Amino acid sequence: MLFCYLPTMACGGYYMVRPEDHWIFYTGYPEADDWQTAVDTQFRKENIDFWHNYVGKSVPRESVEEALYDLYLLNTNTTNAFFSYLINKKDTEALQYWMSLKGTDSVAAAEKRWQVSAWCYNNEFYYSNDDSPQDQAMDVSILNVRQLDESCIEKCKNLNIKNRYVLQVLRKYFYSAKYQKCVDVWEKYGKNVPQSALRTQCVNYYGGALLRLGRKADAAIAYSTIGYSNYYLHYNIDVLREVYKQQPNSSSFEFMVQQFVNRYFDSPNPVKAEEFYLLAEQILKEKKNSNPALWKSAQAAFAYMGNDVDFALRLIAEAERLKGTPIVKENIRFMRLIFNSSRTDNDNKYEETIYSDLRWLAERINKDLSQRNTHYDYYWGLYGEDPYTSNLPYHRVKVLRRVVFLGAVPHFERIGEAYKSIAYLNLYQEVFSEYKEERKISRERKKAEFADSWFYTHNFDYSTDFFNYMDTTSLENVLKYVDFLISGGKTAAEKFIVSNSYKDMNYLYDIVGTKYIRREQFSDAVKYFEKVSNDFLKTQNISEYIGANRNPFEEFWITNESELGKYDLSFDPAEEYAEAPCKLTFSKIMLRLKNESVSAKTAAERAKAAYAYAVGLHQSSFLGYAWALQQYSQSSSHSDFYGLSGDYDFDCGYDFPEENQKNDAADYSSRVDLWLDKALKYNAEKIFTMKCKILHSKTRDSMQEIRTVKNSCFSFKRKTFKADVQSAFCDRLDDYDNPNAKWRHSAWYY
Repeated sequence: MLFCYLPTMACGGYYMVRPEDHWIFYTGYPEADDWQTAVDTQFRKENIDFWHNYVGKSVPRESVEEALYDLYLLNTNTTNAFFSYLINKKDTEALQYWMSLKGTDSVAAAEKRWQVSAWCYNNEFYYSNDDSPQDQAMDVSILNVRQLDESCIEKCKNLNIKNRYVLQVLRKYFYSAKYQKCVDVWEKYGKNVPQSALRTQCVNYYGGALLRLGRKADAAIAYSTIGYSNYYLHYNIDVLREVYKQQPNSSSFEFMVQQFVNRYFDSPNPVKAEEFYLLAEQILKEKKNSNPALWKSAQAAFAYMGNDVDFALRLIAEAERLKGTPIVKENIRFMRLIFNSSRTDNDNKYEETIYSDLRWLAERINKDLSQRNTHYDYYWGLYGEDPYTSNLPYHRVKVLRRVVFLGAVPHFERIGEAYKSIAYLNLYQEVFSEYKEERKISRERKKAEFADSWFYTHNFDYSTDFFNYMDTTSLENVLKYVDFLISGGKTAAEKFIVSNSYKDMNYLYDIVGTKYIRREQFSDAVKYFEKVSNDFLKTQNISEYIGANRNPFEEFWITNESELGKYDLSFDPAEEYAEAPCKLTFSKIMLRLKNESVSAKTAAERAKAAYAYAVGLHQSSFLGYAWALQQYSQSSSHSDFYGLSGDYDFDCGYDFPEENQKNDAADYSSRVDLWLDKALKYNAEKIFTMKCKILHSKTRDSMQEIRTVKNSCFSFKRKTFKADVQSAFCDRLDDYDNPNAKWRHSAWYY
C-alpha cells in the first residue's frame, strides 16, 4: 500500500481551499419571496435590477422591489407603480408571468401559510424534508395552484421572461419530486439561459434532480458550471473516476479534489487514499487534464497528513512546476508555507525558510482587508462565512492562523524562545485583526469618559490570543519580548515581524508591572508602572474596578466605621490609596508596608504593617474585592487564577501554557497566612488575633473555618468585647452565610 502510514495524522492537518463555499447559493432568489426582504443579497439585487431595466427605469426601483417581494396579489386595482406600468403598457407576457406567481387570493393565502410554517419554500436550495409529511403536503398544495408547465415556456415569446419560466417550472417539478421531468426541462430549455444568478438557481434544481436519479457524475459536471460542488458528491472516488471518463478536463475536479482531501482529513481512510493516489497518477500520466498541479498538490496534502513532511515538500515542489489554475497555484504556496512551518528538523533556518511565503501571505491578507468595508465583516468571514463573497480571503487568514498557532508558537517554545511565540501571535493579531477599528473607537470613547454602552467602550486589546499568551506565559518571556520589540529585530524575518506588531509600550509595561505584582516584586512593579500614562489607564475596562470604591486596604468585612481600615501606622494605606487609586499607588504602598514590617521600631508597628500587607495581598488577589490590581478579568465563577484549559483545538491550533501556578487558590492562602503569621509573631493581643483569624478564614473561603471563627468571636465577645468592638467585625461574619453579601462580588469579564 502506497499510503499505508496515513492513519497517523500530522499535527493540525491541512484543509485545501474550498472555493465552492461561497454561501451565495443559500441566499435565495425567488420571484415573489417575502422572507428575503431584509437581506439585499447578490441574487436579490440582480433580480430587482432586471425588472427595473425591463421597464426602462420608468418607475422607482423601490416600487419594483415592493412588487417583487412585498405584494402577494396582483390585480387590476393595484397601486404599485411597477404593476401599473405593465398594465398600462398592456405587457401581457410579463403580466401573465406575474399572475402565475402571485395569482389569486388562494395562492396568496397558501404563500402566507407556508411562511408561517417554514422558511424555505421560496428558497431554491430547499429540498423537502422526507421526515415531515406536513411540509411535503404544503409543498404540493402551493405548487398545484400554480398553472406552470412546459406550455408556459413554449408560448412565451420574450426570451428573458421565457428563461424565468424555466426556473419556475424546474422548481415546481423538483418540489413535486418529478426529477426526470426536471432534467428534461433543463436539457430542452435551460441550456440557453445565460450565465447569471438565474442560471445558477436553475442548475441547482437540475443538479439536485440528477443526484436523486443516481447520476452523480452528471450532477458533478453540472454543478461545476456554476462553481459549486454538492455535499453528496464529496469523498467519492467512483464519481471522480466517472467524471474523468466523461470529461477528462472537467472544471468540476477543482472542487471535487479539494473536497476529497478535506473530507479525508475529517475521516481518514487508507483504502480511499490509495485509490485516489492511483487515479491521480493515471491522470498525470495521460496528460488529458489541464490542471495537473491540482492532482500533485493533493498527493502532497495526503503525504503531509501522513506525517511525511519531507515527501510532502518534494511533491509540492513538483506541483509548483506543473500547470494549474490561479487558485490552485496560490493554494500550493499556502501548502508549502504550512509544511515548512511544521518542520522540526531545521531549527537554525526556521524563520528563513518560512519568511518569504509568510510575508507574501500577510501582504495578500492586508490587500483583502483594504477591499473590505469593515474588519467585522472579515472576522465573520473567518469564523462563519461571509454570505456575499468567495471564502478565499478567509482561507488565507486560516492559513496564517495555522502557521502561527500550529507552527511558529510551538516551534519557538520547543527551542526555548517563547518570546518569539508572543511576537508571531502579535503578527497574527495585527495582520488580521477585527480589533483595529474598535481599538481606536473604544479608546477615544474611554478617554472622553463616554460610557453609555459596554460595547462602545469595550477594550478589545484584552480579548486577543496575543494578550492571553502574554498574560499566562512567564514574566521572563514577556520581558524578552519587550526587549525584542524595542530592538527592532536583526534579520529580515525579525524586522518584518516587528514592523507588523502592535507596539503600544503603555500596554506592554502595564502587563509586565502586573506580573510583578503577582510575584510580590513591588520595587520592579513600580519601575514599570511609572512608565504607564494616566490617559492609557483610563482606556482599560478594569479601570472602574481599581477605583477608590474598591480600596484594597479596606477591611470591608468590618462594619464599624471607627475600625474600618485603621491600622495605626505612620500612614494610612487606605487613605493614601484613595487619593490616587491605581496599580502604581498600590505597589508603592505594598513596598512600604513590606519594608515597615521589618524596619518599624516597635513590634506592634511591625505587626500592623504585616497585617495591612496581608489585607492588600488578599484584596488584590482573585479572592478579594480589588482583584483588578492583579488580573484583567474576573467573575464569581473563578476557581483558579487564570482558567485557561490548554486544550488542543484544530482551528485555534494552540492554546496557551499556563504560567507556573504560583498564584492558585491554595498558594494565595499560604502567602496571606505567611504574613498573618508574621503579624501574630509580633502582636498576640486578642482583638488583633481575632482580626487575623477572620482574614485567614476569609482567604481560605472555607465555610467550616468561617463558622468556627465566628463562634470563637462571639464567645470571646461575651467575655471581654465592648459593643462597638464586637460590631467592628462579628456582625459582618453573618454575611458569609448570605450568598448575596457584598463580599461575594461578581464582575463583567474584562
